[in-house]
Amino acid sequence: MAALNQLHQRLKQQLEDKKAEVAELRGKLTQLWDRLPEEYRHRENFLSTHGDHSSATLKAFKDEVKRCEVLKRQNIKRFVEKIREELKHWFD
Repeated sequence: MAALNQLHQRLKQQLEDKKAEVAELRGKLTQLWDRLPEEYRHRENFLSTHGDHSSATLKAFKDEVKRCEVLKRQNIKRFVEKIREELKHWFD
């Protein structure tokens, strides 16, 4: 019985870790999407398709962050201008 309790606790901790990682990646993606020329439809489709906390969802979030990081590097000038606009808004 103790082994089952340990397994349960370990699985429970893994789920909490995945939830936290997905939440962190979701926040990072939101920032990237806001600063990149990303279609709203793509965002909604991605988020509705990946609403759970499975390993596949975690991988999809990681892959999407990588894709957006590549886009960010390709559009670095526009990305920096967007950040400058945000900073200006905060300090005005």
